[in-house]
Amino acid sequence: MKKLRILFAVVFPTMVIGQTQTENYIKTTIYQVETQDGAVSNDNKIENITYYDGLGREKQNIAIRAGENNEDIITHIEYDEFGRQVKEYLPYATPTNDGLFRSGALSATNDYYLLKYANDLNSNNPNPYSQKEFEPSPLNRVVKQAAPGEAWQLGSGHEIEFDYQANATADQIRLFTVSLSEDYTPTLAATGYYQPGELYKTITRDENHTGTTQNHTTEEFKDKQGRVVLKRTYINTPPSGEPEGADTYYVYDDFGNLTYVIPPKVNTGDGISSTELSELCYQYKYDYRNRLIEKQLPGKEKEYIVYNKLDQPVLTQDANLRKNHQWLFTKYDAFGRVVYTGIYTHTGEATQSEMQTAFNNHYAGNTPPKQFEEKLDSEGSYHYYSNVTFPIANLEVLTVNYYDNHTFNKVGLTLPTGSIYEQAIATNVKGLATGTKVRVLGTNNWITTITVYDKKGRAIYVAGKNDYLGTTDIVQTKYDFTGRVLKTRTRHQKGSEEEIVTLDVFTYDHAGRLKTQVQCIGDDSLPEDCNDGDTEPGIELKDTITQTTNIVASQSITLIPDFHVVATSNLSFSAKIEPGGELIAEKTYDELGQLIEKKVGGSNGAGGLQTVNYTYNIRGWLKQINNPAAIGNDLFAFKIGYNEGSNPLYNGNIALTQWKTKNTDQSLKTYNYTYDALNRITAATDNTGHYNVGNISYDKNGNIKSLNRVGLDENTTNSFITIDQLMYSYDSGNKLLKVTDSAANDQFGFKDDAVNTTADNVNDYTYDENGNMTKDLNKGIGTSSSNGIIYNHLNLPTEVKFDNSNAKKINYIYSADGTKLRKTVNDNGNVITTDYAGNYIYENGSLEQITQPEGYIEPDGNGWQYVYRYLDIWGNTRVTYADDNRDGSVGTSEIRREQNFYPFGLEHKGYNTTMYGVKNNLKTYQGQEFTEDIGLNTHEWKYRMSDPTIGRFWQIDPLAEDYTYNSTYAFQENKMGMGIELEGAEMYGWVQQKVVEDAAKNPNGVGAHTIGLSQGLVNTVNGIVDAVSNPKETLKGVGNSALWLVVGSQFSEQVDNALGTNSTGAGDAILNSVANGTDNLVNGDGIERGTTIGEIAGAVIGAKGTTATLKGAATVLKGTKATTTTALANYYPANNGALGGVTTITLEVGQQIDRFGNLGGKYFSPTGTPLLKRALSPGANTSIYNSFEVTKPFSVQQSTVAPAFGKIGTGTQYYSPFLNAEELLKGGYIKSN
Repeated sequence: MKKLRILFAVVFPTMVIGQTQTENYIKTTIYQVETQDGAVSNDNKIENITYYDGLGREKQNIAIRAGENNEDIITHIEYDEFGRQVKEYLPYATPTNDGLFRSGALSATNDYYLLKYANDLNSNNPNPYSQKEFEPSPLNRVVKQAAPGEAWQLGSGHEIEFDYQANATADQIRLFTVSLSEDYTPTLAATGYYQPGELYKTITRDENHTGTTQNHTTEEFKDKQGRVVLKRTYINTPPSGEPEGADTYYVYDDFGNLTYVIPPKVNTGDGISSTELSELCYQYKYDYRNRLIEKQLPGKEKEYIVYNKLDQPVLTQDANLRKNHQWLFTKYDAFGRVVYTGIYTHTGEATQSEMQTAFNNHYAGNTPPKQFEEKLDSEGSYHYYSNVTFPIANLEVLTVNYYDNHTFNKVGLTLPTGSIYEQAIATNVKGLATGTKVRVLGTNNWITTITVYDKKGRAIYVAGKNDYLGTTDIVQTKYDFTGRVLKTRTRHQKGSEEEIVTLDVFTYDHAGRLKTQVQCIGDDSLPEDCNDGDTEPGIELKDTITQTTNIVASQSITLIPDFHVVATSNLSFSAKIEPGGELIAEKTYDELGQLIEKKVGGSNGAGGLQTVNYTYNIRGWLKQINNPAAIGNDLFAFKIGYNEGSNPLYNGNIALTQWKTKNTDQSLKTYNYTYDALNRITAATDNTGHYNVGNISYDKNGNIKSLNRVGLDENTTNSFITIDQLMYSYDSGNKLLKVTDSAANDQFGFKDDAVNTTADNVNDYTYDENGNMTKDLNKGIGTSSSNGIIYNHLNLPTEVKFDNSNAKKINYIYSADGTKLRKTVNDNGNVITTDYAGNYIYENGSLEQITQPEGYIEPDGNGWQYVYRYLDIWGNTRVTYADDNRDGSVGTSEIRREQNFYPFGLEHKGYNTTMYGVKNNLKTYQGQEFTEDIGLNTHEWKYRMSDPTIGRFWQIDPLAEDYTYNSTYAFQENKMGMGIELEGAEMYGWVQQKVVEDAAKNPNGVGAHTIGLSQGLVNTVNGIVDAVSNPKETLKGVGNSALWLVVGSQFSEQVDNALGTNSTGAGDAILNSVANGTDNLVNGDGIERGTTIGEIAGAVIGAKGTTATLKGAATVLKGTKATTTTALANYYPANNGALGGVTTITLEVGQQIDRFGNLGGKYFSPTGTPLLKRALSPGANTSIYNSFEVTKPFSVQQSTVAPAFGKIGTGTQYYSPFLNAEELLKGGYIKSN
């Protein structure tokens, strides 16, 4: 280690300062400004030093000057007598910032947390650390995992527990087998039970486990090949008798391919019927090359996939497309990049086999056969591309992607020259995405974008033109040395109307955390500094000038706020706008980097209209947004309770919430929540009894069976009654057929079509072949003989018709990537058309609002009014307010609207319902648009529509294959206390979920899209480089969610602030795309349509969506989804499968790595690397997955994965040349997670 230290001292000569010379150490410096000699100020570098013991193990880590006030942040590390890291200590901060080794770090850690979190610790036995208990065997397996805090301390009974066994006779595990016909068609058979001792059994009990029942227990059974064959959870154990298990079976064919998944609702005791297979099970068929060619999800008809010789999926078809003989096609260039996609209409109906044959026959007479398209010098019929790969006729192109240059039809968009913000424009853009064209579905209109880069590959100029909406948008971006956004200038113009220009300016602290965002808005004359303004205007003074400074009210002279006239005794005066700009947010962090205060709104420098304070418990869980017990001048305060209240919980579930507003009714409101053993909500009881929800029950798949709700009797003042007493009826699968309301008055909340005592004998809901709901007779959508909802090929509704009348309907227009562009409501001739031009929302042609990170902006005469929102932990809009009288503060009278919600999103009625100004439903429950027109009353998510009265979605989950244990229509898995609904696709928890495990169990799903989410969220330096050039919908956002906004995710905040969004983005969707160019957003799109090898959303360019008029470079490859490949061959290069060179590096302690396959392998990847970006041959067993933490530094060969075998590659891989995974484990270099 001394030699290593000397080496680092030679390479980085500045490292000889600021460390303890008697210790082994490695010091890292990340410069924040360009430097030739490293001589920069402390604020312009981020330093970290790790000290090692004599065995090369980390013993202390110091983030030098990383605290809010330049404190050193120190993490103490210790080992037991076996070299195991039993306790993992939380970091603490100290005002001394010299980077020296602290010999008293252990006691200092205890003292720090006893002072900071006194209520969470036992003063006599503090535990500011997580702790493991190992089994007494050489296997060193963890049997208990405790968290920081007295409530979770080892021995508290609230640890996560693990038990390792073999299956026993009592487990009664069904043995399913698969037989294959000559054409590889699988047949499922139940052939008895596994014999005792045949399977590995791992039992996991979460923190709510009582130790007396099997509640909160998960049992996982694996075969000898490491494949999961059964995952068993337990519903609430009855007082007597056998516990009720919820079993999910995974069945494999002889080649190891996952062929069937059998969810809990299936009764496996009496065999599996054909109806259960089609309505409840997941079925997969593979060809002779182990390619997935057919799949059938529960409640859907079959989907087909056709491949080219490079194993790239080129055609896909679902049941709705099949009715019209249509297929989605994808065409690639020589580098495997998607160049254009669309819909192909075949001459007639064709099976997968027939279409695969037609595809193959197309090349039979070609010499040599061309498997890719080429870029042309002229536009031709296919947008500057050739058309030689099948299909070549009857095509409707939906999306086009451009790379390497800007030779394409830019529809009047001009390329800048020279530089943007003194950043030289790159002329060599080989490998970068340079433009896109996306069709507006059902029209011949296109959305065209161009992207211009600087010489570092950063998008500095993005322009977009939307022919359908008639809008043009241009974003120019200025970066600092590290890639943080310093400034964005956004220009938006609709038709010939005056251009709207917004300027966003950002500042950061010494640790790279966002400190402020200031925004100003105007026309093209807007200066480049929000503090600049016009001077010396001609003003006629009315009053006598004195030797004082008078602030002239803006409204009295029709000027913008903060216009100051300063006059002197000699009767001369000057005028200027100061301080200029609107303060969007000013953020303060504690010494450990947690966001603790945010000033929002008002003039820059004026201190904010509202100050939002955040507090946390010792585990980092958000506890309060302001303080309901001392609301003061705050308009909203919100408390979250976990392990407190009448039903304390310990696994991250929210046990209670309390809130208070500075509105008419300022009383404290409380909800206490209860859940079943699967963490599904069963009741929410409020302190008044006026808004209770209870009697929520579920079947084994999580379909709601019953629900009661109390609310306002809207016919009687201040009277509260049972408004809903619901019973749900289903078909043999997950499809809801009817809801019956037994409440005495059933026209509040859920409105039953069978009013009051009328018998409800008719089914209310029907579905199409893709599982989309087509009728809701309770709302008058459809009739007994006609459907009321029409969907496009993205399974998004295009028309909702009421009473079978063209005079009562809602129509939607989307672009081919799934972005909603227009909604038209026709209510008996009263027509309202809403256009969604990215952040700019128009109603009947007039601009209604502009989205900004903390709310929105309204046109106000000749100026603008900023409107702000308070959000709770779910991202629900609770209080909307504005400084309407422009006095620099806000009070009760300036609350525009207050909203409070039941679980699942129905809004409370009966208190604080007065609304001022224009009603705005664009950001409501969890930040989603609420459409109440014509009684639709649904939340419009990115991928689906949800009904808050019944707590379900209209459509099947696009990520259903990652959540096979769950109903395909369930809202947020019914886990209302554990997270949020992510864009209508999945539940995203407060505590990061290990979705990699579920992704490995079902490699046909798209769980990989979430892998790496947490890394992306904190990948400020790399992620922001790409994210800022893209609009909000290109991010894996959670809408208006406070999940990360509240807890201080710097990545999401910087992206949101840069783009003027409220998107809470996920860096995984960005994938460092500018640097890798061809890899742009390939993985991020897995969320879109629902499978890794399923529908080619390349044909619809992915539904991560663009802002309707503006998409950045990272959206160019969005349509490729997780199915896209840049494969050039069916082999990997001999140099360990590397694409390009190989570099020898050292993996440091604490790094997270993983691998698929057994422990005999030597290849690893950073944890979260998607399957398609790894070097995995077709025969690789992806059911075996292991993740590790590096515990001792060791050398590996790092490289970029070459594309092959239908996988895109381009991920990072590590090759251990000497030791395999098993040997590394035995040598203590890594440990299993």
